[in-house]
Amino acid sequence: MNTLSPGNRALHLVSTRANIHGGFITPDDVAAIAGDPATRRTMLLVRCSGGRFLAPAQDVSHFIDAIEKSGDDYVRDVSFPAEK
Repeated sequence: MNTLSPGNRALHLVSTRANIHGGFITPDDVAAIAGDPATRRTMLLVRCSGGRFLAPAQDVSHFIDAIEKSGDDYVRDVSFPAEK
């Protein structure tokens, strides 16, 4: 019997796939997390050439678009932050 809620089940599937991709999350995975009301506020780590920041999944695409449109920086990757 699966005891994970639908949102947690989605996060588990994405994190399992992220492990296959070296720990990184694909744009489709970001969209899936952001599109689910139960997981849209999950914090994701966005790494750029000039630094890194945490953002809720629902805002990651917006920030990536802004960074890329500026032409001053680029996004290297998106991943789950390390556990504390």
